[in-house]
Amino acid sequence: MPILLKIDSSPMGERSISRKLTAAFAKTWSTAHPGGRVIARDLTAIDIPVIDGGWVGAAYTPENARTPEQRETLTISDSLDCRFAGGR
Repeated sequence: MPILLKIDSSPMGERSISRKLTAAFAKTWSTAHPGGRVIARDLTAIDIPVIDGGWVGAAYTPENARTPEQRETLTISDSLDCRFAGGR
């Protein structure tokens, strides 16, 4: 199944030309890939912390061996469905 990651970052909201372009592209892409999936991220709407050594350590720790702190560290990235690109 093809996947398109659509990222918006303009703080201009509905007045943003780049947001209009990404929306139009995603619509065209979806028509061309009817079984595809669009993952949309608005970087102005979510607060994503910087990846640091704690995050890397948690990500490379087997799931059943993670501490409660490591699970908390990965909460945001897990909610963003980061595994679609072959990641952890």
